[in-house]
Amino acid sequence: MTTQKSLIRKNPIWRRVSGGFTIIELMVVLAITAIASIYAAQKMMDEINLRTARLAGDGIKSVGKAVEMYIAGNSGTFPAAPFDITVANLQTLNLLPTSFPGTTPWGSGYTIRIRPLPGPPPIKYEALVVTTDPWIHKGVPRIPLLGAAVESIGMAGGLTYDATGAVGLKGSWAQPDTSVANYPAANAPGKLAYYISSSVNPNDSLYLRLDGTGVMAGNLQMGNKDITGANVINSIDLKTATVEATGDVKSASVNTGTVVATANVSGATLTSLGDINVGSGGTIRSPGRLHIQAEENLYLQPFANPAGSPTIVGGGGGSGSLNATNVVAANDVAITSLSSRPNAPTTTSVKTLLPKLVEIASYIVTANGQPVPVPTCPGGTPSVFILPHVTAGIAVGGVWGATIRMNGPSGGNWFVDARDAAGAAIPSARVPAGNFSAIVRSFCSY
Repeated sequence: MTTQKSLIRKNPIWRRVSGGFTIIELMVVLAITAIASIYAAQKMMDEINLRTARLAGDGIKSVGKAVEMYIAGNSGTFPAAPFDITVANLQTLNLLPTSFPGTTPWGSGYTIRIRPLPGPPPIKYEALVVTTDPWIHKGVPRIPLLGAAVESIGMAGGLTYDATGAVGLKGSWAQPDTSVANYPAANAPGKLAYYISSSVNPNDSLYLRLDGTGVMAGNLQMGNKDITGANVINSIDLKTATVEATGDVKSASVNTGTVVATANVSGATLTSLGDINVGSGGTIRSPGRLHIQAEENLYLQPFANPAGSPTIVGGGGGSGSLNATNVVAANDVAITSLSSRPNAPTTTSVKTLLPKLVEIASYIVTANGQPVPVPTCPGGTPSVFILPHVTAGIAVGGVWGATIRMNGPSGGNWFVDARDAAGAAIPSARVPAGNFSAIVRSFCSY
């Protein structure tokens, strides 16, 4: 009787192949190898897709950064309405290299729209870069891979889940700002996006206009870092506990409202658009000159002092002289040296010593003996002044010209005494009629 063991040995399935493996063992090995190959192939495909997603993220990020620079350097020429630009425009301006492909790994181009934000000047702008075509495989948007691309971009990255618009990484930006109404290209699911904005948002892109007209929308936190290479720093209100310098503090220009110093403030030029306050007993010293700009006044005003406190010119080794190249207007001048002169007046006031002259009339005189009326001056004294005269005549013996003076008064008039070079009354042979004239002005002095 054939045993079970003998039957098994006779079964060809269980026979050794080449004296080493059975067919069952070989099939098991092949199955394991196939499964491993399928897993490895899938793993490789996933890695390829992930790299493709990151490559797509790098591409749209390059375009987005170029758009940021484009806005920073050209917003002064932007139209009032939203407008589109192209990758070619950015390449023409050298904001993108000419070697930049301009397409995504799935063959899509980029649509770029820039939009002015509502509000008063200076106008702020935002922009959205979105792929022209979605990333779709077998009719299904590749949202997980687009999410990986957005992760590689950072806070400015985003995508479209539907046809209503784009959203940012973890909701960092969203509609209505980036709705399809504002950006018509964000009209289908599966598109990759990059958002640029200069509005007040912690996730907005930070850029400064190259021409200096870009306005900060919030505070600039330096994080204990330095600001270097500044030529001029203008501040409306600079607040700090202590400014300390172990050496010199140098600046081409410092503009501020009020400078209060307990020690010296010195420099080649000190410019203030407001006040310079010097404490009690302090001094402003300058080895040079004090200049007041054109059409402005220099006021020396001692105030909050006892009445009559003087403003002193001189001292400290100075001569005390005050020189003026034009008119000096003063309420009064006191000549303190008058009291030491012989027969000195009892007052040092020039205002008291000098009479007040009130002009009454002006006359043109042309001949000897011409009368000039004496004005009536109640409480005052009539006076007359002769201005330079004009003479045209004949020189005789190398002598020519004329002299004029006033005689009188007599009978309510002064009389002109006009003589030519020979002493003859004008008009004369040497100064005919019409060749002589002078101006005489009458005053009342009080």
